[in-house]
Amino acid sequence: MSKLDLYLGKTIALTILLASSGLIGLFVLFTFLDQMQDIKNDYTIGAVIHYVSLSVPRMFYETLPFAALIGCLAGLGLLANNSELIVMRSAGVSTWQIAWATMKPALLFVGLGLMVGELLLPDFERAARIIREDAMEDDITPQGGFWYRESDVYMHFSAVNHVGELKNINQYFMSENRSLDQTLWAEKASYVSESDDSYWLLENVIATQLIGGTSQQESIGQLKWQTTLTPDIL
Repeated sequence: MSKLDLYLGKTIALTILLASSGLIGLFVLFTFLDQMQDIKNDYTIGAVIHYVSLSVPRMFYETLPFAALIGCLAGLGLLANNSELIVMRSAGVSTWQIAWATMKPALLFVGLGLMVGELLLPDFERAARIIREDAMEDDITPQGGFWYRESDVYMHFSAVNHVGELKNINQYFMSENRSLDQTLWAEKASYVSESDDSYWLLENVIATQLIGGTSQQESIGQLKWQTTLTPDIL
């Protein structure tokens, strides 16, 4: 029965794999054609291909139950078409033994799907979403970004989108004798307008103090930036 289990397992696993590949291929094609309609700004064909490739784990996870069902039915149909099931039953193999041998590869694929869903899917989906959203944003930044000065603080912004969100912010704080005292870098900044206060909220900040030829760094999750610079000015 162990040899029979191995033979049935290989047959069913192969048909499940073929069914899964076929379904994923269809999803890849449909997703690619759908994303082609959204091409604009930096969301080019290359970005679409990158997005679709990162979406493959999600497609595998979503189509796995159907692939397992189709694969099991196709595998058993192939065995029945070749009269192999009749030979097995004639040799005294029970229906339960055949069913259990068929379920083993299906359960293996289910376990693989659960691992993909728990380990790979969240990170891949997050990366795919970020690639698509960043590429489709309507940036209004000139090439190379732009500089801005406020008193003794010089700033450089790499990107500004249509809603006034800043990205890759560098600030340089100069002393009275024109020496660099402090630098500040932030991944992005969004404008917050409240009834009694308005400010930019810097995120993922790294502040560097320059004292006596040495530097001290501090990482800050969020930091309020009070300034006269507003999205309207941008």
